[in-house]
Amino acid sequence: MNLDYLTFPVIEVDLEVAMPTEDKGLVIGFELTGLKAIYRENNLEPKEWLGYHTNDYKLITNKEVIESSLEIIEDMGLKIKGQDQRLTWTNDRSMHLALVLDQSFKLDQNDEHDLMLNIYNSYDGSLSYGIDFGTFRLICSNGAHIGTKIANYRKKHFNEFKVEVLRKQITIAVERFPELKQIYENLQETNLTPKDIDKIFETALKRNIIGKKDTEDILNLMPPKLNAYVVMNIFTYYLTHVMQSHQRATSMNQFVMSHLYDKVK
Repeated sequence: MNLDYLTFPVIEVDLEVAMPTEDKGLVIGFELTGLKAIYRENNLEPKEWLGYHTNDYKLITNKEVIESSLEIIEDMGLKIKGQDQRLTWTNDRSMHLALVLDQSFKLDQNDEHDLMLNIYNSYDGSLSYGIDFGTFRLICSNGAHIGTKIANYRKKHFNEFKVEVLRKQITIAVERFPELKQIYENLQETNLTPKDIDKIFETALKRNIIGKKDTEDILNLMPPKLNAYVVMNIFTYYLTHVMQSHQRATSMNQFVMSHLYDKVK
């Protein structure tokens, strides 16, 4: 698996920048301020700028986070089945790598769930670095990222990168993954009424998590008889096959799943 497009080398350069000082909205002078600039390391000039930060920023590279995670996975005897191409993305300044691991369970012959490892980092401050875990399920020819986070390690770039903490969270996720099978089986046994569905959409609309058009489209997919697992499947299909905004789809997924899991607690 070639991850060079994510693990390219970067350099950190100390800068002194003249920042304006103001009094009652008027610039009255300039003050030298220490900053750090992050650049992509290559032979091109000018070098590709990735981010500017204050001196308390700690550079954590994609290579560091990804390779540490992969080493821990290998130490645990796990293998990577592949990437979820829909969720994996990068613009060089930030990235999300979604990897499907060889841990799985089946609810029936055609309903298999794999453990998914999500790795995050950024050089521009838009994302904290770290990992979380969910489940991956194959629908048609596309993957669907569903379920709840079963372990999470996310830190801002003012904290040192600690491999031992990363290892602990990965171990927790692998140990807890089989518990999701029981949760999904409970969802299958939890019947929902139209009022239950209306309450989910009503709350989501108030919080601006979902739009009216999405609401109408999803409701049109609902069969007359519902259980929580069927509703989860419908949302999974819509989020992975219809919605274009990854950020909005992720927010919807987390909101809806939390409501469904509350039904089976």
